[in-house]
Amino acid sequence: MKYILILVFLLNVSLLYSENRAKITFIFDSSAIQLDTSISVAYYDHLIDKRVFIDSFSMKSGIIEQTFEIKTDGLRYYEFFISDDEYLTVLLMNNSDSAVISISYNINEDTYSDSIVFTSNKVFDYFNNKFVWRVSYKGEDSKSYSMLTSHLKRIDSVYNYNYSIFEKEFLNDENLSEQDKRFMLGTLTYSKYSNLSRFIFYTYYYNKDTVKEQLNEDIRRFVDKMLCDEKINNFDINDRLFDHGILLNYHYMLLNIIEFHFYHEFMIKDFVEFHTYKLDKYSQLFNGNFRARVLYKYMNDKIEDSRSMKDVLVFENLVKKYTEYLVYDYYKSKLLESIERVKELRSNNIIGEYELIDTLNNKVSFSDYKGKFIYVSFWASWCSSCHQNFDALKKLISEYQNTNLEILNIAIDKLTLDKWKKNLNKYNLTGTQLIYAGNFFSPLCKDLKIGSLPHFMILDTEGRIINFKADYPDSPKLIDELKRIGVK
Repeated sequence: MKYILILVFLLNVSLLYSENRAKITFIFDSSAIQLDTSISVAYYDHLIDKRVFIDSFSMKSGIIEQTFEIKTDGLRYYEFFISDDEYLTVLLMNNSDSAVISISYNINEDTYSDSIVFTSNKVFDYFNNKFVWRVSYKGEDSKSYSMLTSHLKRIDSVYNYNYSIFEKEFLNDENLSEQDKRFMLGTLTYSKYSNLSRFIFYTYYYNKDTVKEQLNEDIRRFVDKMLCDEKINNFDINDRLFDHGILLNYHYMLLNIIEFHFYHEFMIKDFVEFHTYKLDKYSQLFNGNFRARVLYKYMNDKIEDSRSMKDVLVFENLVKKYTEYLVYDYYKSKLLESIERVKELRSNNIIGEYELIDTLNNKVSFSDYKGKFIYVSFWASWCSSCHQNFDALKKLISEYQNTNLEILNIAIDKLTLDKWKKNLNKYNLTGTQLIYAGNFFSPLCKDLKIGSLPHFMILDTEGRIINFKADYPDSPKLIDELKRIGVK
């Protein structure tokens, strides 16, 4: 009897184990098949704003087709990375789902690309092949009042089209769980408001200086209506079923719309009154955990951008004032941690010593450049927005080459030196090029609070950090600041 119970227990454990594994098959082309590499699997925890790696496996060179079982934690989006750093693809998967992914490798550019050949997840297949995510339009459409009504009608028609497919093919499908259907309906609604927020954002943007009275009146009416919708102002930020990139884009667009929408109300010169008014406005507009997310992100960003101890103390008081709206203990503790960290940085602004490597494979550190002002540009090979700044950075390097300013372009990357140098050649980068072998969780990024790229900083001649979040290389504000601190 004892052995039977043990056997039953082991069988149950094995069944539970197998139910929480998804099967992924990778098919490699003739170039990718030659490489020894690894693939990591992660999901993004929206609540803590952090990517969580849950599994990894090594790929063997010379084998065209390789199948792996990966750990899963119910229905959510799972992201795949080559060697932890290079984003490959994303899949919506549930326990026991299967998928086939084709991987190709571009030798000249040292990049991977993928194609999802098959997925057993009917919901993901629907969103990949039948769902219309984005209503396309030309930028100039946003400049015309006549386009506003027609574009809004297009958004409605796309929503109706998506819903008709859902109703016809999925609503009464007994093989789909209620969770699947809830997710699909939520995404239908979200995509509509995402398209609406994109269009309104660009309409405001293109017309912010010469907006027509009628256009402005109509936009305000639509925004007021949108902000009153329960689905928007009580958006579930902790819903694991939303893709991280989509969620961030929505958050960014919506807050920018509010900036335009209440522009005249936000024209307050007093520092404390200005930020208090904005936080009050966000508190009124949103509810629940989406309000908590908005307040947390706003205060955390401003704390990290604080240029004086006085500013930090202002936000320390604001965190206390709005703590009841933060909902999650994580947000409260994280804001307090940020305040203490920034206080420490402001009291001792000398940048730490980190092991940087130059193009000749020599170890260098920030202290090697003492005696000059330093403008630091942090970037990475996978960061497309970083690459867009390279022309402006090269121009800046050229203009300041015979001055007391040293410009350091530092790649935060886990690349081999050869791959890094290929990137330097690819973009024809000049000046002082360095690499730091790390990621956002490495000491340099943690110490300097670098959570996104590109990131820019300014140091004085003693290595003190003057500006933790400097302006972009093509910004007139940067030139003014360099003049003000004594660069010549």
